[in-house]
Amino acid sequence: MKTLIVDDKRESLYLLEQMLTTSGYDVTTATNGAEALEKLSAQECGLIISDILMPVMDGFQFCKKIKEDPRQRSIPFIFYTATYTDAKDEQFALSLGADRFIRKPSEPDEFLRHVKEVTQSIQTDPPRKTDRPACTLEETEVLQLYNERLVNRLEKKLVELEHETHTRKKGEARQSELLQMLEASLNELYIFDFDTLTFIEVNSGARDNLGYSNEELSGLTPLDLMVEFSSDSFNRLVRPIRTGEEQRIQFTTMHRRKNGTLYPVEVYLERSTSASLPVFMAIVLDITERKHAEDAFRQTEQKLHQLQKMEALGTLSAGIAHDFNNILGAILGYTELALIKTFPNGEIYQNLQHVLKAGHRAKELVAHILTFSRQVDQQRIPIELHLVVKEALDLLRATLPSTITIEQHLPSRLGVVLADPTQIHQVLMNLCTNAEHAMREHGGTLTVSLDHMDVSNPQDSLPHELNPGTYIRLSISDTGNGIPPNIQNRIFEPFFTTKRLGEGTGMGLSVVHGIIANHEGAITVESTLGEGTRFDIFLPRTDAVIESEMHESLPVHHKQGCILFVDDEEPLTQLGQKMLQQLGYEAVVRTSSLEALRVFRHDPFHYDAVITDQTMPHLTGDALARELLSIRPELPIILCTGFSYTMTPEKARALGIRAFLMKPILSHELAQTIHRVLE
Repeated sequence: MKTLIVDDKRESLYLLEQMLTTSGYDVTTATNGAEALEKLSAQECGLIISDILMPVMDGFQFCKKIKEDPRQRSIPFIFYTATYTDAKDEQFALSLGADRFIRKPSEPDEFLRHVKEVTQSIQTDPPRKTDRPACTLEETEVLQLYNERLVNRLEKKLVELEHETHTRKKGEARQSELLQMLEASLNELYIFDFDTLTFIEVNSGARDNLGYSNEELSGLTPLDLMVEFSSDSFNRLVRPIRTGEEQRIQFTTMHRRKNGTLYPVEVYLERSTSASLPVFMAIVLDITERKHAEDAFRQTEQKLHQLQKMEALGTLSAGIAHDFNNILGAILGYTELALIKTFPNGEIYQNLQHVLKAGHRAKELVAHILTFSRQVDQQRIPIELHLVVKEALDLLRATLPSTITIEQHLPSRLGVVLADPTQIHQVLMNLCTNAEHAMREHGGTLTVSLDHMDVSNPQDSLPHELNPGTYIRLSISDTGNGIPPNIQNRIFEPFFTTKRLGEGTGMGLSVVHGIIANHEGAITVESTLGEGTRFDIFLPRTDAVIESEMHESLPVHHKQGCILFVDDEEPLTQLGQKMLQQLGYEAVVRTSSLEALRVFRHDPFHYDAVITDQTMPHLTGDALARELLSIRPELPIILCTGFSYTMTPEKARALGIRAFLMKPILSHELAQTIHRVLE
């Protein structure tokens, strides 16, 4: 069996090699852990026997590296040590994954017996080659235990130095061993004077990270590295150690390198147990990566919290949409009925037209709430942008303080864009509200303008995502405080906000950016501190024709037939009855789906069609439709809903339902739908 022996002492290597070779083992050697890893990369070994105290990489580090490597962790590992001999040393070694812990010196027969037991376990436990676990400890636990064993050995070595100074030769040898242990540490390690705090020894890990030489560090103290401490504050910190109240303290701070850069550290500081050589010993962990991980986790947690709030908002929005659409249906329906009986050129007629217009906007807004909750695309239509902008500014004007004036430049002959009017309205309100916030304290001017721009070749001043073509540019500028240059490239990120808690979610500009991108446009920002901010929005112009809206008043078609109208909201059944009668139909209305089913069963062929709500107690609209179609399969049914998680137009068609309408139902929509299902 190929056996790797690792020990920095040549005589120890020679004795072990002779002992194992005469017992039939094929032996190769290394003088430290790093050299051993290189040999393992070049050749396979079936057994490792390693000392612990070695330069460059000690046995603990070497064992940890082996057990972390999936290709090598199955190799049996034996520690053979004369330095680390405590029970806790053995416990730590075994927790790293070692198979056996043998203390020097050991009788040859006893040593070979241990080796034989370990090698025989390979043959009796074959699965260990693939199932052998790595270190059973977390990384932080390994570092902590490693540091504890190191400090323990350092203290013992210091005591030994004190007791063995009767011969210079022994003292120098022990001191060399101590320095060797310092250099082999995984972390930064400092020994400094108990009174003056001047550094006595600093290991290579610390020197490499700090960028100082040994000579430079010899005249420094921890106060030269720890920028957060003054002499008084540091002395207060270590006072419990000096007085014996505490044996060890732990704290985090910042270290400053020679080049001036800072990095976070965790410090374990304690006093030496030597009575005549009082020193501080500090083991310092560079926790930069941990801090980055903690910051990333904290940011992810905040974003998750925001996403959860947005998800909850979507659920809430969908939940209230049904009730709100019922209310809105009554407002729109009765307004349309009132318009029929009002003189067209009178003031009341004009006021009702404003109510109807606001109701249509509210209907579109609810549709967008449902879009948000269901994440579906909205349909874009050809619009004249100046009309949408003018309407938004008229709405905004009443909410602005008197210290802010609005200037608008909105030519009417710029052409048509293909857009969702409600989403463009949302973009305008968002950007103008942000402008108001920027000018709230000192007042100013909000300027909104439209112009057209031909993009034939890429230009530095234009967004790179614009394709060649003709665009309408919408500009919103303010004379507020401006946006700091260092955050201008982040303002469109989700959840990024400079507003105080409660003033914004950080979603506004990201939503604006998403809407413009979905419209195949682009948005840019220019801002100067103390002068203001300007947003430019580019939307592609289209040759599509705008469809005229011909439904200001309720159309009157003198039809014949009887329609059963079912809704659990009494105001809506009354409205439905009046609208159907105005269209020329006989209307039978019920507020109970069970009562409607009973009436229909009594005379199924009396009704030419059925209009039913979806969300009703006892019997939902789709369930009612199933019962009705089981009685009369060819019956035309129109299903209406303000919102439903379970019902879609596709599901309705699959049930045999002829039409699916979203509330609030407008008069012209109702007339056209009834005509279509009856034809």
